[in-house]
Amino acid sequence: MAAGRNALTGGFDVRDWAARVSGIRARRGTENAEILLDECLALLDTVAARAPAAARPHLSVASARDNPFSEVDGASLEIRRLKQHMLRVARDADVTVLLLGESGTGKERIARAIHRASPRASAPFVVVNCAGLTATLIEDQPGPFERAAGGTVFLDEVGDLAVDLQMKLLRALQQRTVQRLGARQETSFDVRVIAATNVDLARAMAEGRFRADLYYRLKVYELKVPPLRRRGALDIRALVDAILRRFAARRRRVAPSVDAETLDRLMRYDWPGNVRELENALECMIVTANGEPTLTSRHLPAGFGPRRSWRRWNITGSAWRARPRRSAFRDTSSIA
Repeated sequence: MAAGRNALTGGFDVRDWAARVSGIRARRGTENAEILLDECLALLDTVAARAPAAARPHLSVASARDNPFSEVDGASLEIRRLKQHMLRVARDADVTVLLLGESGTGKERIARAIHRASPRASAPFVVVNCAGLTATLIEDQPGPFERAAGGTVFLDEVGDLAVDLQMKLLRALQQRTVQRLGARQETSFDVRVIAATNVDLARAMAEGRFRADLYYRLKVYELKVPPLRRRGALDIRALVDAILRRFAARRRRVAPSVDAETLDRLMRYDWPGNVRELENALECMIVTANGEPTLTSRHLPAGFGPRRSWRRWNITGSAWRARPRRSAFRDTSSIA
């Protein structure tokens, strides 16, 4: 076992390696040291993934750094920093969170993870689709704020909320009360609010489609969720493994593997639909494979996009960086 560990890590014990890098970070306290630590841990993840099964217990990175949000798959620098911010807001049970990101990036999964890691975890998590929200839904008996008593209300796609309802929502958030239909008295509520949108709210405010006072009421702690194309090949590989395991568990089957050529194509694709598109592509491949143990390029969805030209390796040698597309959130990430 020791020989296998030495062959894979050049003679270093993995925990000792991570501790040495952490020491550099502690002594210098620089951003470069933080980046170095993240990249080394990402490299260790890659080594562990390629190691023989018997050697993997000795290559666990979890012992070097806790991961309270294991359901948020990925080990890229962007995702590690996002999880750091998630941990901060999870500890404060009352702070309002605004999640910004393109469609399909997993904003609801992140909101649920924050809820589960918070002191409100034992109370309900209630999802509200703001695109279909009506005044009567806000004032229902009970409404979403009352149903989530003590828990979290997730306002999905809040940027699509009708203008005439934005004032009602603002008032509810400011007063922490709602007035039921036909009632004379208001009912108070105790919830944390997490809102999410793929809309550029600054532009929406400038165009009169979103109230500035509501925006600033929601923007207490803002998190920007990176698109999949910015997260690198390492995260795509981790997501492929995690998604296939989830699909297999749902169907009570053994998760299929993906051959090297097909995995390479998946890692080089641009994924404009982000994680949701990846999930749909893998589910389509599983159905097309019809029980075959290995997914190949024959099982890719019809019209699957061409291979991209990728810009460079990162310093781990394990994750590619794609050329960014234009996006409302491209140059304004608060977690960089």
